[in-house]
Amino acid sequence: MGNEARSELRPFRIAVVRGVYDGRRQREYGVPLASGGCHRLRTLHPFRARTWQPERPQRRLLQRGLLVSDASTSAVSTASVEVRTPQLQRPQKGAAGAGPAGGVPCSVAPLHRKGGGAGSDRRGQEGAGRGGKAGTAARYGGRREAVKDFVERYPQNPILAVEHIPERANCVFNSGAVVAGDEVVMMVNTWTSDWTPKFLVGRSKDGIRFSVEPRNVVVPPKEYPYVPHEGIFDTRITALEGWFYITYNVASRLGGRIMLIRTRDFVDFEEIGFITQPDHRNCVIFPEKIGGSYARLERPNVGDSGDIYLSYSPDMVHWGRTKLVLERNTRYWESAKIGPGAPPVKTDKGWLCIYHGCRQSMNGFQYNAGCMLLDLQDPSRVIGKMRDCLMWPQEPYERSGQVDNVVFPTAALVFGDDPDELKIYYGAADTCVCLATARISELVEKCLADGPVEYERG
Repeated sequence: MGNEARSELRPFRIAVVRGVYDGRRQREYGVPLASGGCHRLRTLHPFRARTWQPERPQRRLLQRGLLVSDASTSAVSTASVEVRTPQLQRPQKGAAGAGPAGGVPCSVAPLHRKGGGAGSDRRGQEGAGRGGKAGTAARYGGRREAVKDFVERYPQNPILAVEHIPERANCVFNSGAVVAGDEVVMMVNTWTSDWTPKFLVGRSKDGIRFSVEPRNVVVPPKEYPYVPHEGIFDTRITALEGWFYITYNVASRLGGRIMLIRTRDFVDFEEIGFITQPDHRNCVIFPEKIGGSYARLERPNVGDSGDIYLSYSPDMVHWGRTKLVLERNTRYWESAKIGPGAPPVKTDKGWLCIYHGCRQSMNGFQYNAGCMLLDLQDPSRVIGKMRDCLMWPQEPYERSGQVDNVVFPTAALVFGDDPDELKIYYGAADTCVCLATARISELVEKCLADGPVEYERG
């Protein structure tokens, strides 16, 4: 094993602390200790790992020296953790007592948060499925209340994955969709096995089962070489004036730009060109003109901001009259950045917008879905917004994949016999495409009930 001094097992040194761990946001984890009571536990061992993820599904994490557990049931037995500098040993399931000679293992019981039921995770997400109690979200708002689930995930999710692609692919993600006659058409965003990005057309008669055509429909940008592009992704589709307008992000070393193409039949495509300067990440187009002009929601990356703006255009090429619509705020689920998700849906009360909100954690970004209502005549006015997030990563296909912990909405469609049912298509963990449904009337009512935007600056 090499030098014995280097392979010697060394124990964690444990300290109970009441301050802010690692200088970050103060969080309380309930840890049963011999002395009783709930305290925060911090290791003082010099090992500092961003993540440590042994075997799933009972995953345990060591994050910046804080040992926590994903376990949400008492069935998980206490694990023994031993430290080998600079590596970690995997926990032995059900282990207890002394470790090998020279090592003193530290046993930590699974963590359970107050107010969390089945389905709550270690971060204190909003409750425990339907009827759960609010956790961190309620605490940040200074209140504790029941959080209703407004969406229902399709039980056979994901509806589109690599096995549905005609050729070998690494992932399918963040694909825009639109109602075209009697079918739903999806611009399927995929990466082949050699990491070549492609857009494929998928068609479905029921909005659930898609048949994907093998032809790559990516239009080579005429303006290249602006800079050799490294990726194309995050399609959105809007039906407008007999055309289907498709926006997507073209990533490069100089920042992302939004490309716009259009088609009438998803067979022949016409390029309009880049409609933003660097650095823009997301863009969705309204399904009708507003005040005689085309309108879009966008998310430019300016400094460290990540906010949603509104712009107008007379011709889909030249855009301006930009206004701020929604700032990221200190609500925990949208505190890092936000961006437009699905193209707006027109209701009699306003434009219903499903967007994404992102928060930074010690395990990377977490992408969630939110909902807001914009004024019909002036979409820069947020007349209602759900206080809590609409969706957050809960299912295994959302929590683990090419990019963990991602719910990324790209389409919200009314399709079928029920005009009040909204089909929400979203990318999960940048690996597959999933479907959820919601009631439009309930979303509108909730947005209005929670009221206009009131920024909560920290």
